[in-house]
Amino acid sequence: MTDTATSYKNIAVFCCLNALTAILAVTACFKACGIELNVWGLLFSIAANFGHFGIIALLVFGLLALVGYCGRTVTKLVAILLCTALLSVLVLDIFVYVHYRTHLNPALLGLFLSPAGKELVTMDTAMWSVVFGMPLGIVLLEIGYVKLAPRIHFKPVLFLIAFFAVCVPAYNLIFITANFYNYAPVLSRAEAVPYLQVLTANKLLRKMGFKERDAQRVQSYTGHLKYPVVPLRLHNMRSKPNILVILIDSWRPDSLDRQTMPLLHRRSAKAVRFDQHFSGGNATRCGVFAFFYGIPASYWHSFLAVSREPVLMNVAARNGYEFAIYASANLTSPEFDRTVFSSVPNLRTASKGSTKVTRDLDAQNGFLDFLANRQEDRPFFGFMFYDALQGIEVPKNGVSPFPTDLKVMNYFSLTNDTNQEPIRNLYKNAAYNVDLMLDRVFETLERQGLMGNTIVIVSGDHSQELNDSHTNSWGHNVNFSRYETQVPLLVFWPGKTPAQYSHRTTHLDVVPTLMQRVFNCENPAADYSVGADLFDAGERPYTILASYSKTAIMIGDEVFVLDKYGLNQGWDLDYSKKADRLPPKVLKSALLEMRRFYE
Repeated sequence: MTDTATSYKNIAVFCCLNALTAILAVTACFKACGIELNVWGLLFSIAANFGHFGIIALLVFGLLALVGYCGRTVTKLVAILLCTALLSVLVLDIFVYVHYRTHLNPALLGLFLSPAGKELVTMDTAMWSVVFGMPLGIVLLEIGYVKLAPRIHFKPVLFLIAFFAVCVPAYNLIFITANFYNYAPVLSRAEAVPYLQVLTANKLLRKMGFKERDAQRVQSYTGHLKYPVVPLRLHNMRSKPNILVILIDSWRPDSLDRQTMPLLHRRSAKAVRFDQHFSGGNATRCGVFAFFYGIPASYWHSFLAVSREPVLMNVAARNGYEFAIYASANLTSPEFDRTVFSSVPNLRTASKGSTKVTRDLDAQNGFLDFLANRQEDRPFFGFMFYDALQGIEVPKNGVSPFPTDLKVMNYFSLTNDTNQEPIRNLYKNAAYNVDLMLDRVFETLERQGLMGNTIVIVSGDHSQELNDSHTNSWGHNVNFSRYETQVPLLVFWPGKTPAQYSHRTTHLDVVPTLMQRVFNCENPAADYSVGADLFDAGERPYTILASYSKTAIMIGDEVFVLDKYGLNQGWDLDYSKKADRLPPKVLKSALLEMRRFYE
């Protein structure tokens, strides 16, 4: 073997040894998320670990092979320093995952390394010894690997290629199948491997004629969730009022006025109105999740992986409630059929119609038909979801009291200088017609005498910005300003005096309110939620909000955003000026809340 070939062989062996070390270390993450004996889960874990770190090892091999032209001494030094850095970051990531159930990102790394880091983690003598001793130990390990590599005789390059060529397709195929059939023992493991990227092909498989598995068949698999924290203690219900939740997609608080939604505004005089109410995020998935679970939407993927229903739905079913779920938007995307409504029998997942308006009408007609034919001696839990405001759609023959030349929204033509008034008027016209539809539901409830025994909650999944922040933000899932997160909340509660509250409330507060006031749950709210009773005017120290890719912490009138690029500078809720530093104690508390419902 030539000197060059020997050098390449030694580098490849060195990379393999580091890959195997990383693979063994990451088993701590699998342990943290709860390993259960399962053949496919085990195969996925092995293939994902070997494939993922095999790719990284190949990249390191390629880099060190280039460095090899600088001489053996330089190559060895670079190899030791590079792999020490990589393994040190991996060990820190494992520490973060085990304690906070999220992988290391620049935001957390910056906080740990900043002066504020000492407020996040108590650094005693033992911790400091680990901080300084761990990199030193890894350096010694890498030196040992450098010395060991020439003594190992096999074809390591082929071994690395096998990692990539066999394991990567294997774990992706397993995950594609598991995701389509909602197979929790595999799904729950995917998040344990740091920064693992997996493929999905649900749409393709549906087109090929495959049928998805019923989510209810995987309910028994609990994974690593501990939700609720302790078993619920429920007393017999004094009465069983009907519960109807009406969510309006992209509902702005300023549309609930005499001009835009006059019918609902007039009815709100008979409701309990919360004027400082916020969603659980700036997107549908996050808002609906927070509303029904009472916990941050950062838990979404874990609950989706095991198809775990909310305690609210579980307790309603145990008390004999009949479910009436009628949503305009498809309940399979986001996968509410596998989360919020995963235990609802014969769940209707879609409405008919070619537009959001027609699907709204179909969903509403379905619910009204349910009211006309339901078992009157059995309480019901209803859910209606209107979608027209999300698309800012006005019915073809609808009423348009606000003048505008716009017929549809064209987001591609919008800039920071776009005139807002025509778009606002189009939105108001859409809201005006949603108001007309809603009134038909209330009229039906009144005609059937149900308002006296039905709690009706009307709110939005999130709000809709029309560049109110003057940051060229249109729609939602863009920022965490009040224009995307604040929504109306009306509660029609039989026996409660109509009132108007101005204290801060959020979607996270709905579950504790219903659990305690309707279902006679003796447990403190902290056993199953991070929210408080809606009617409790006490201060909420902070609120956790979420989008599809970010998490934010709202403190008073300031919001701080955590994303994969780091801790963004905070803003006021109008996004008009920068906010002060996020208090480390608040961040630590929020991170603990985002892992409290794990084992």
